[in-house]
Amino acid sequence: MEEININDTNNSVYRVIVLGEENSLKSTILNSLSDNRNLFPINGEKITKENVSGKKFYSKKISIDNKIFELNDTIGINTTFPVSELKSKLIKFKTNVLNQKFNVVLITFPIYKKVASSMSTLEKILQTFSFSNNQNVYIVFTKGDMFETAMQREEEYTNVQDDIKRLIKEKQYQFNYKNILMYDEDTKESFKNKIMLLATDMNKEATYVMINDQIDYDDNMLMKLFGTNDTEGKEGISSSSGINVFFNWIKEYLNSHAFYNNPNMLL
Repeated sequence: MEEININDTNNSVYRVIVLGEENSLKSTILNSLSDNRNLFPINGEKITKENVSGKKFYSKKISIDNKIFELNDTIGINTTFPVSELKSKLIKFKTNVLNQKFNVVLITFPIYKKVASSMSTLEKILQTFSFSNNQNVYIVFTKGDMFETAMQREEEYTNVQDDIKRLIKEKQYQFNYKNILMYDEDTKESFKNKIMLLATDMNKEATYVMINDQIDYDDNMLMKLFGTNDTEGKEGISSSSGINVFFNWIKEYLNSHAFYNNPNMLL
C-alpha cells in the first residue's frame, strides 16, 4: 500500500466510500482495504465529545495491487455529540461526494446490540440519498464477531437480513436488499478481495451519489443527517439528550415493524 499525491496520476481511479453511524467500523474497514491500520484515524471504542466533534470527511488516494484507489471516509450518522464546524465540513462533502461517481458505496450496519440504531441509520441514508446504480451499493454487517458463538451470529445475520428486506419492500426504497457483505476478524481478507473485484469490475458502471429529493433539498437535510438536534448549539450534550436519542432509535425501529404495532400487544 502506498499513499500517493492525488495529482500525480492520470490512470483510472477506483472510488470507494463508506457511510454509516459513529463507531460502526467505517475507518477500520478502509484501513483493512489499504493494509494500513493508521491510514484513517480511529478514535477507539469509547465515544466522547472530543473525538466525535473533531470528525472530518477524509479522502485518501493510494495504490493497492498496482491499481489506484480513492478511499473516502465520512462523519458518522446518528452522532451522540455535535460535530464541530459541521457546516464547513459539509461543503467538502457536497463537493467531493454529491453528484460524484463511486465504484463501490458501503453502508456499515453493526449488528451486535445495535440493530435498532443501525436500522434507523440505514433508513436515514435511504431516505436522503439515491444511487444511479444500486448494484454498486452494499450493506456491510459489522461487529458480528462480538457474539459468543457462531450460531448466534448467523441467527442474527438471518434475522436482520429479513428485517432489511421487509423495510425496503414496505417503504419501496430503490435498493437491492441482497447486496449484503460481512466484515469481521474472520473475513477481513476475503472482504478486501471482494471489494477490489467489485470496484474494478469493468462490466459495472459506477454509481452517482445524489440527494433523493432534489425539489425539497436544503442544507438542513445534511445537517440533520450528520449532526444532532443540538448541532447549531452547544458543543456538548446532556445525559437527558442522550437518553432521548436512545428512545428515538427504539421508537423508529418498533414503528417499522407491524408486529409491534398490534394494539393487542403489551410491551
